[in-house]
Amino acid sequence: MKHLPILPQRTPAAMARRGRTGPRSRSAQAGVSLVEALVAFLVTAFGMLSVAGMQASLSRNADTAKQRSEAVRLAQQKMEQLRSFDAITGGNYSYGVDVVSNATEAGIAPAASNTTFTRTWTVTKDDGATATTAIDSRKWIHVTVDWADRQGATQPTPVSLHSVIARNDPVMLKGLIAGQVRPAVRYPKNRSLNIPYPAVTTSDPTRSAFIPPPGNVTFVFDNATGKIVQSCTGVTNLTEGINLSSYSCVARNAYLLSGYVRFYFGSNPSANDLINPNGATLDLLSSGPLSIDATATGNGPSAYSCYAQRQKVVSASNVNPSAIASITRTGNVVRVTTSGSHGLTAGVLVSIENVSDFSFNGSFEVLTTGPSNNELTYAQVGLSASSAVTASSQIKLIQQITVAEGQPTPSGYTGQPDSTFVAYACVVTPVDDDNNASTPQAWWGQVNLVPSGWAFGNSSTTYRVCRYTGDYNGNATASNSEHPQYYRRVSNALDSQNFAVIRGNENCPGDGRVSYTGAADELFNSNTVPHQPTAQLSYQCASSSLCTGSANKTVFEPSSAT
Repeated sequence: MKHLPILPQRTPAAMARRGRTGPRSRSAQAGVSLVEALVAFLVTAFGMLSVAGMQASLSRNADTAKQRSEAVRLAQQKMEQLRSFDAITGGNYSYGVDVVSNATEAGIAPAASNTTFTRTWTVTKDDGATATTAIDSRKWIHVTVDWADRQGATQPTPVSLHSVIARNDPVMLKGLIAGQVRPAVRYPKNRSLNIPYPAVTTSDPTRSAFIPPPGNVTFVFDNATGKIVQSCTGVTNLTEGINLSSYSCVARNAYLLSGYVRFYFGSNPSANDLINPNGATLDLLSSGPLSIDATATGNGPSAYSCYAQRQKVVSASNVNPSAIASITRTGNVVRVTTSGSHGLTAGVLVSIENVSDFSFNGSFEVLTTGPSNNELTYAQVGLSASSAVTASSQIKLIQQITVAEGQPTPSGYTGQPDSTFVAYACVVTPVDDDNNASTPQAWWGQVNLVPSGWAFGNSSTTYRVCRYTGDYNGNATASNSEHPQYYRRVSNALDSQNFAVIRGNENCPGDGRVSYTGAADELFNSNTVPHQPTAQLSYQCASSSLCTGSANKTVFEPSSAT
């Protein structure tokens, strides 16, 4: 009989050798417990709450950013309206009275905005009082825009802009050059400030064109840099959007140098006498009204050409506004219809104010009038559009314009000039002194007036040229923009490089300022120093009555011409 084999018993030791200590537990094969599931759900819930909070925060921040951007646009819009004298109302030249009352506009609701804005602006004189007098040379503008967010809470930090409006309307610079001494920046006309104000935008929106007197050459500027990139001949009339491709044009690489020459022939001239003189002016040589002498500096310009024109500033006899009934722009021409007869003629300068589409607002020259006496057109580069108008939408004469001294005063303006002067512009081609592509091309030299029919000297029958100069930025030296005796390495356009002509036996007036301290009354510096027939380095007097001897002068121009 067979015996079944006896299997070895699974002793604890044997089971330990096999890695098992007892029977297989059923619980080791079970799924996730309820507690573990609840913990996982809780962790997920906390994560989702954090994401939801982050989304809400992002939404609030994006909403605030959009509202702040709109507030900045509204503040800039009002600032540019004030700077273009849009708020002047009625009467003759009324800068002192009407630029500009303190006011508040509430409930401004731009399209696609989810809130309303309140815009407030104030205008003060130098002493902080409300601007009410016509003798202020500048006025301080403060524009603030605030709003409530979607929860109805007013913003703790509203948008604020601050600026200064000078006494002279920028439009008075029609005919030649305008601008303040600043670096080349983009400005409301979307172009460098160094481009003359009367320049028109060409068919290429990145360029502008300008014809200086006597009007036989057109210069084309790069809007971003202010550099002259072309000169063209054969252009007799510049209009907005002009296409210069059919004219004879050559490439240029040049900078603009521009300014004014004032004349005063009374005794003991003071700084105030030279601000707005309205007496006789003298001629400069028509073929070359200015010269650039590089004898002392070397590296003068490789070429230059200068132009000049005797000009006068005249005031409008009536700037009462006419209400605008409709305004449209088609093919770069704007047609305005007024509620009644506007009384304007072609060629006068007008301001367009308070049109709902603010791209229409600004200062323009009337192109045509008619066919009825309540219609007119002006040129403006822009997309075809029409705009709603309000009761405050209006058109009126610019209160001051500049015309050539020998030309008749346009209709609507008085014949007696407010001031007379010579405006000049030089187109200067730099040299590459070091053949280094990374270094801007530049020029050096002393700029002098070239008289016609009169002479320099020290007698009462001859004349002296004084140079406006000053340490405007307070760094104890005279940079190129501050009109030194010698220009050194000029690599950009220069404007407001002004001169004054007085009797040869008189002294060039100084304003008594030794240095710039930032006080409000020092923003206008009318200091002059001798320039021709004998030039002196830029300096300022120890006092308005004490300006003799080296001890009583502060010289802030390097003695080296190079």
